[in-house]
Amino acid sequence: MVALIQSSLKFIYLFTIVFGFSLPALCQSGLKDLNAEELIQNLASQQEDGNFEDIYGAMLDFYKNPIDLNKTTREELSSLFILSEIQIKSFFHHIEKYGELINEYELQSIENFDLETINLILPFIQVKKSAFREGNQSFFERIKSEENHTILFRFAKTLETKKGFHKDQPLENRYLGSPDKLYLRYKISRPRDFSFCITTEKDPGEKMFINNKGPEFLSFHAAIFNKGNLKSLVIGDYRIQHGQSLLLGGGFQLGKGSETITTTRRSSLGILPYNSVVESGFFRGIASSIQINPHFLFTTFYSRKHIDGNPVNLSSDSLSDNSQEFSSIIDNGFHRTQKELDKKSNIFQQVAGGIASFKKESLEIGITGIYSQYDRNYSKPLKDYNQFEFRGIDNYNLGFNLNYGWQNFYFFGEAALSKSGGKGLIAGLISSLSKEIEFSLLLRNYQKNFHSFFGSAFGENYKNINESGIYMGLKIRPSKKWLITAYADQFKFPWLKYQVDAPSSGNEFLFRISHLPKRAIKIFAQIRFERKGKNLKDNLTKTDFVVPTSKINYWGNVDYKVNEHISLKSRIQLSFYKQLAKETGYAFIQDINFRWERFKLGTRFAIFDADYENRQYVYEKDVLGSFSIPAYFGSGARNYYIFSMKASSKIDCWVKYSYTMYSNTKKIGSGLEEIEGRKKSEIKFQIRYKI
Repeated sequence: MVALIQSSLKFIYLFTIVFGFSLPALCQSGLKDLNAEELIQNLASQQEDGNFEDIYGAMLDFYKNPIDLNKTTREELSSLFILSEIQIKSFFHHIEKYGELINEYELQSIENFDLETINLILPFIQVKKSAFREGNQSFFERIKSEENHTILFRFAKTLETKKGFHKDQPLENRYLGSPDKLYLRYKISRPRDFSFCITTEKDPGEKMFINNKGPEFLSFHAAIFNKGNLKSLVIGDYRIQHGQSLLLGGGFQLGKGSETITTTRRSSLGILPYNSVVESGFFRGIASSIQINPHFLFTTFYSRKHIDGNPVNLSSDSLSDNSQEFSSIIDNGFHRTQKELDKKSNIFQQVAGGIASFKKESLEIGITGIYSQYDRNYSKPLKDYNQFEFRGIDNYNLGFNLNYGWQNFYFFGEAALSKSGGKGLIAGLISSLSKEIEFSLLLRNYQKNFHSFFGSAFGENYKNINESGIYMGLKIRPSKKWLITAYADQFKFPWLKYQVDAPSSGNEFLFRISHLPKRAIKIFAQIRFERKGKNLKDNLTKTDFVVPTSKINYWGNVDYKVNEHISLKSRIQLSFYKQLAKETGYAFIQDINFRWERFKLGTRFAIFDADYENRQYVYEKDVLGSFSIPAYFGSGARNYYIFSMKASSKIDCWVKYSYTMYSNTKKIGSGLEEIEGRKKSEIKFQIRYKI
């Protein structure tokens, strides 16, 4: 362990010395970088309950299809979670007063826009003048001339052999496919015009083709936008984001993070073509939005697809038909063993719904109706904590949402009802009290029998059920070089939860201070505290006791841009978990990133020591379109090296090698994922070809 740390530090030191003096003479690239790490750190809590893959995917879509500022809408800008309400208001006031923007540099002249915000938003926006929009081209001419026309291939593999791939294991106890992870996507799209995409993926252990019937996972969509009164039409796979995501959440959930204001409200983005390889949480069918008149928009959708589920295990003397019931839905997308294959696509789901929206000036009102049906009975095993959760064959939801802007206040909310009679409510406001101070307030109440299958509204639980709470966020910018963000969240769970055998409550606080002493240096420190009830661990009695459980996290981070070609990032993360006794965990991370002409190289060296309850989540760079936020726990060190190159005007390549070395174990993982030894390493390769 010590030798590993010493050799890695020596390598980093020598690399910095050599390149620190040789790179300044090289040319700087004019590309706008996607600072995914900073954005995701601000948008999410970096805990295990965040759907980071989809958050990153949503930001990546904007990165590859930048918003045209001369054609954008308020909802579109809000969905970036970067601009404040006062900045959005100032932007449209500037457009109304001075007309279309000439270029991105004009953002500096807009009131309330600061340099840091502009730098964050630049990768996701563009400015096109009317004369250059090629609006007179035919549809097929636009397809033929579109630059965003690519084929992308990705290969990844863990170099050590996992237990599930040993041939000496019985067939029922091993993986059926190869250890390779494969991804292939063809896509052509133009923002606000059209999109066509075919994606296929195979996870490690899966066969590429299932029983010679087709790829293990295949996703497809064809979409057109803004054709007269037809605002959108999608055939294939899609998502819908509407209101405050109480009924239709677009598939991803934002947690509580250091961005304490903009993430409290959701934007009604409507129908979104599906581009991810997450094998759950999307619709498959047809959806359309029609603009009835300048103020009314009507959206309808229908989905039918097969999903994975666990059949009910019945005793041999039962007279019930096992095929008519299932006990749970499986959403991990794994089909590696025969048991997992037997559960693949064994439940048929149909969903139909509609949304009627009215929008005039700063007022927006919407009504939503959804009906969902399975082809068999959802019969979840009855436990004390889950007795109010959904059971049956079908469900329906009715909802109402409202947004209203008044001066520097923006009010928003959504209320919904499910077939069970359970109700859900979320309401809040965002206000720019001054140029220096922003404030947010959010109230929520999701009853214990409220069932929403496709929602992802703001909350502490993963699902919007059995929860009430009040959240307050604050952002203060005392000067251009200082930023303070904080939030406080108080929540209650009126009924029992998994591993919480009594009604409970909790609270959570975050405080973060950021400082920019120079343009090349950024420093921040953060503390996050959470306290909630949980069953007593290792309890030997027959009765489960709910006791206060707390966790406190400390972050310290320094970003330093040495020159145009080298940047450094140093971080320390500490956490303390306490139920009866206190447990600790830490991680020290050092990043060095190089960039010159058409090449980029990123490296990391990290050491950590943390038990499972104190596992450290740390974002790391990955190939474009892929996402990595591993959990560090145990004792060890982690390194990665990622290299990217623009081989030509049409070809981009990425290669990543990463490994983790543990010092306190002889085995890594468990079950079929178990690896003999102390090291786990992975190689990843990706190539993108622009047609």
